[in-house]
Amino acid sequence: MFAAALAASNRALSNGFIALASENLVSNTDRLCLSLPISIESQIPEQNICLLAHSLGARVAYYCMESWSGNKHSLFDIILLAGAVRRDTSKDWGYVASQINGTLINVYNDNDPDLKTKFKLAEAGNHACGQKPIKEYHSKIRNEDATDFIGKSHSLSSYLNYLPELVRKGLWRV
Repeated sequence: MFAAALAASNRALSNGFIALASENLVSNTDRLCLSLPISIESQIPEQNICLLAHSLGARVAYYCMESWSGNKHSLFDIILLAGAVRRDTSKDWGYVASQINGTLINVYNDNDPDLKTKFKLAEAGNHACGQKPIKEYHSKIRNEDATDFIGKSHSLSSYLNYLPELVRKGLWRV
């Protein structure tokens, strides 16, 4: 399934699993933020949806959770890998976590070179949730430090290789 997530990038996968990778999202982030909940409701037959998001895909996932109405579907687990979303109080993490039925898993890496430099520069010195833990406490938010495992990398494949660790630790059930 992990190889399929990498290959599928921004397409819906089977069993209610949707992968949002950073490729092709730079110019389309705003459009995807608005259209993803509508696409899920109209095109995905499974009732429980799991979002797996890398880098800017995490921004799309955040806004999807924020605007979720969940008429036919429910958001279950949301996994953010190297999330390019601010982790501070400018984002209402507690509210978006309350929109899901499972767990919001934030996999962060303090040594991620892109988040350490490019994100911080673009966000006036603020940290991304993919570099540091989400600051807000909520019972559905789990911050998972993958720094030692991933090292100095921002590549999707490095973060996908960490997914079995989430399963092994009992944080995520496939």
